[in-house]
Amino acid sequence: MNEFTLPEELPQNNWYKAIDRRISRRRYHDTPLTRQELDELKEDIAELDNCLSFSRIVFSQEGFSQAVKTLLGSYGLVTGASSFAAILADTQADSFRANVEAGMLGEALILAATARGLNTCWVGGMLKKSEIRERLNLGHNEEVLAITPLGIAHNKPTLAEKLLKRVISSRSRKPLEELVEKYQPESYPDWVNTALESARLAPSAANQQPWRFEVYPDAGKLILRSSRDNKKHGISPYLDCGIALQHLLLGAENSLRRQRSDWNDETADIKTSRKQKRPVYILLEPPAVAEVFLSSGE
Repeated sequence: MNEFTLPEELPQNNWYKAIDRRISRRRYHDTPLTRQELDELKEDIAELDNCLSFSRIVFSQEGFSQAVKTLLGSYGLVTGASSFAAILADTQADSFRANVEAGMLGEALILAATARGLNTCWVGGMLKKSEIRERLNLGHNEEVLAITPLGIAHNKPTLAEKLLKRVISSRSRKPLEELVEKYQPESYPDWVNTALESARLAPSAANQQPWRFEVYPDAGKLILRSSRDNKKHGISPYLDCGIALQHLLLGAENSLRRQRSDWNDETADIKTSRKQKRPVYILLEPPAVAEVFLSSGE
């Protein structure tokens, strides 16, 4: 099985910090992003986009209102935005991997936009896919899995946003005791605990959190699984699990960087050429999604 890790060139620290700040916004000003702003977002995710095989993101400066229907349903009403990005995947080649990759790449964009002070919202239902295909000139095998508006939301949240915030706040999310089999955080290394908490905060369709975790501290690994196999609200659970996987990797990387910083502070006069450990993942067979562990550091 092939091993993968996030490219080191990515602004991972900024993305990790954005996890706590990210919130889905639904009422936007209609001012489109500038070409420079769109180019900056493209650059932020370029290294990850280049290393994924079955997904990509296409940006549009205008046309969000033409890309969606009413967007009433599990997402609430999303209105006013002009610019958007479409998260695409070649599901005919490998539907499982395509959905996982699309979740990872889409959430990378969401966090990159958040880090730059922009607002977003995962939208996977009520899409006018034929209009999106025509506007973006998509390939024959490419499927639009989701889109996100890109812009500045109105300062005052709508009543719907306030209600949704109560429903999907971190306090209303499932606790790790429910998400992790035989949860024993005191026996886990810091990178596992940080990764799990980061994944707990990941967004998902209707806040269903269709993922579960198994931790093997002696083996130094954790397993991400889907809690179901069927779509809900038209969205594959493996898209949501891809989002959670992105959060797992960012959390693990942040923990390792903090540990390296502490080590460097205590031993500032010692130089080392030893390779640094990185979080690595292997895609598994569904309903298992991925195994996450650390590289050897040798």
